[in-house]
Amino acid sequence: MRAIHGLSILTLLSSLAPVARAEPGPGEPAASFVAGGGILQRGAHALVLTIDAELLLPPIMLGYRYGLLDGLELGAEAGGDQGLFQALLSAKRRLVERDGGYWGLRLRTGFKTHDWSSGAIVFDDRSWVVSLEHVAALRLGQRRSLALYVNSFVYLDIDLRTPQRQTDVYLAPASLGLEARLGRRFSAFLELGFAIGLNGTQTHTGLLYVSDIFPIGKLGLGLLL
Repeated sequence: MRAIHGLSILTLLSSLAPVARAEPGPGEPAASFVAGGGILQRGAHALVLTIDAELLLPPIMLGYRYGLLDGLELGAEAGGDQGLFQALLSAKRRLVERDGGYWGLRLRTGFKTHDWSSGAIVFDDRSWVVSLEHVAALRLGQRRSLALYVNSFVYLDIDLRTPQRQTDVYLAPASLGLEARLGRRFSAFLELGFAIGLNGTQTHTGLLYVSDIFPIGKLGLGLLL
């Protein structure tokens, strides 16, 4: 199903006009999207501040992004909130890009600690996390400075401790996002959707999974350096 969806997006983007990149003035960075609207251009640097409501409680994350190659972006981010801390590395790869659209993948991996409880909900994680995102965007406006995008991802949370080792799987079929470039240096984005959680725990009879559906979201601001 996802392969068919991806092929339809590729067909749409391939029909759009080639990428048109305006040359920046002296001392100005090349205009780029930092979230689902696209990818940093080669040699570009950016700082990204994000409130990430994919987790409970939503952590405040500060990240650095660098356009290593044409179509390849690397990054690092860290942050937390009320007992939660995570530090992640990321790689973003462009599959297709035209002036009117973008299609790509993003991989994130790193370490997370989570110590928090509220009633029957208890988190006491020491985890290795891996997230793979698939993003397709449509750029709008005369300057193509506004992007509507769809983000689907799978997120693995693997507890590093024993004997109560727990592996959680989160699937987001489609989060809807909006990203706007504000001049050449700033970019703001908002993303809303839902995820399906498969929370596992190790018992004496094996690994037991319990499913749940919950809302997710992101709110962020990027600064091109």
